[in-house]
Parts: sequence; C-alpha cells; structure tokens
Amino acid sequence: DYLRGRLHLDSPSNELNLKRAETRFEAALRQDPNYARAHAGLCQALLESHWMLEEDRMLLDASRACSQALLLAPEDPVVATAHAHFLRRTGRNDEAIDRYREILNRHPRFAAAFEGLSATQLDAYRQTGDAASLQAAIAAARTAAELDPRLWKPLFSEATMHWFAGDLDQAIAASEAARARDENEYVLANLGTFYICAGAFEQARDAYQRAREVAPASYVGDEFLGMAYYYLGDYDEAARLRERAIESIGEGVPEIHEMWGQLGDAYRHQGNVADAVDAYRRAARIAERDHLRGTAPAANRAARAYYYTILRTLDPPLVPDAIDRDIDAQLDDIEAVQVEATAHRRMAQIWLLRGREDRARAALARAAATCPGYRDWPDLAAIAGPGA
Repeated sequence: DYLRGRLHLDSPSNELNLKRAETRFEAALRQDPNYARAHAGLCQALLESHWMLEEDRMLLDASRACSQALLLAPEDPVVATAHAHFLRRTGRNDEAIDRYREILNRHPRFAAAFEGLSATQLDAYRQTGDAASLQAAIAAARTAAELDPRLWKPLFSEATMHWFAGDLDQAIAASEAARARDENEYVLANLGTFYICAGAFEQARDAYQRAREVAPASYVGDEFLGMAYYYLGDYDEAARLRERAIESIGEGVPEIHEMWGQLGDAYRHQGNVADAVDAYRRAARIAERDHLRGTAPAANRAARAYYYTILRTLDPPLVPDAIDRDIDAQLDDIEAVQVEATAHRRMAQIWLLRGREDRARAALARAAATCPGYRDWPDLAAIAGPGA
C-alpha cells in the first residue's frame, strides 16, 4: 500500500492521483499506525491536495501527518523530505532549502531531496528574480534525474527552468527526455508551449493534441490546444476548446485566472464583447484571490493589471477611476519584478492598451528574448512588425 501510494504521488499531480495516494497511505497506516514513511507520504499528498483545492482542513491534516512522522522517525530521509516539502508549501522557502541541504549532507545520493530542493530554489527565483537561485534549481533537478532514471518530474521542472533562463533548445531537450520517461499531459503541455515559443506552431498543436489523447478527462489538452488555435487565428475554435477546458475542471477545484483571461481574449477577437467582459471579470476576481493570499508568483501581478486594463478598455464604468489610477501608478513596480516571458507579454499588452507604444515594444523585446514566438501573439501585431 505504501509503495502504491508513492507511485500515485509520483504521477501527474491531479485530483484523482492525489486521492489515490491518500487512500493507499491511509491503508498502510491502518496496518501499522507507527509506519513513519506512510505518515510522511500522507503529509505530502495532503499538501499537494491543499495547494490544488485550498481546503484548510487538508493543511491541518498534513501538519498532523508530518508531525507524527517526525515524532516516529526524525532522521529518516523520506520523513525529513516530507517536512521540507511542508515548509515549502507553507511559504517558508529559506527554511525548506536549509532542511533539504541538511538531508543531503547525510544522504548525498537521495534523489527526492534534490528534486525538492530544485522546486524550492525555483520558487525562490520566481519570487525574487535571483539568477543564482535559478542556476541552483537547474543543477539540483539535473542531479535528481541522473540519480534516479525513473523520475520524470525533475526533467519536467528542468525544462521550465531552461525556459526561464532563455534557452529554448535545452527546454525542449529536457521536455523530450521527460516525455521518454512518462508521456503525460503536463509534459506534453510544456513541450507544446516551448514549441510555441520557438515559432513551431504545428508541432505545438501536435503536442497539445497528444495531451488530449493521453488524458481525455483533463482540462490541460483542451486549454493549451485552445492557445495553439488562438495563435493560428482560429478564435472560434480557441473559444470552444477553452470553454470545454473550464467545464472539465473538477467540482470544488479553485478556478485558474489564466484560463478565464485567455477565454476572454478569444471572445474579444470574436467580437463577443459581453462574454469577453464576463470572462475578464472572473479572471480579475480569481487573480485578486491569489494576490491577497500572498504566495502567488510575480507574474500574477502583471495578469491582474492586464485584466483591469482590458476591462477599463471594453467597459469603462466597470473599473472605477481610483482603481485605474492605482494600477497605472503601480505599473513600473509591477514590471520591474517580472521574470517570466508570459508576464512581459502581458505587460506589452497593458502598455499598448494604455497608449505607451514605446514601453510596449520594450516589454515585447523582453518577452521575445525568452520566447521569440510571442512576436506572433495576435494582440501585439501592431508593434511586432519591422523595427519592433
């Protein structure tokens, strides 16, 4: 039961796999209530479920499971890794990094600790933009993948890190390596996005289509395939796929602001202003929730500013003057902390909507430095031509 729980925990982190992991760890604990590693596994599964579903009960239960595991076997590397994961998921990155390093000092070939350290260093980079954190994250992910040839998640993470670092070739190579270990919807979605960045739209569409085939019940394939059609100018199909993706989100699962924002973009290009406004309002509400929670990456601030700006453009009374002035006053600060190409693309859209073409061109240049394909983003055609 414990090993089956670990198998589900190492699978793509969706609601079903996490529930299966919890069930198996609980079954192991019914047989042996003092099985520390099963308590640790339950702690990690509950943490991931809490991150996905935002149910306070899950965080409390995770805390109890980790505490019990530490009480039973404080020196066990599996238990210690679960504790470090708890620190990371509760926003204590520095403490988590120290904990992972303690584990690796005692167990220098423990792949799971390298994997956790990599994810935590990436969190630090996304929050601060510190290049040293990004390089440390890449190194830890690569070590984890080398130590355990069965693990796909370190390669999946490494691909994202190379994308942040502006190395598309390495991002694609790491994604293909992850795909060779486990062809799942998340690996395929990332791979498709890297192909989008490289301007290989047909290859991106093929990767997203494959994501739909391997996980037909997941929103991932439809959502990202909708992005490919958006790039290709088929806004009707983009809207249809994104509607279906939103409908497939499980009941009780928190909404994702990017999905509603991108649906709004598709509606807007259709000329369907009323539905676009409704979608952007939903996106803004969700972005506000994430903003108030305080753990969202810096890119969330750019997305939030975009939703208010586009709403002000489409239906001015919806965004009071005071809020619009507040957003406008924050834009320099918001832009200064961005490290993600997607956020720079959103900043380009914001500046363009606000009549600052010079700032929009500069933001697009930053986005295109990591993701050249963003020069073909339909909303930025006015500044993506010769001389852009």
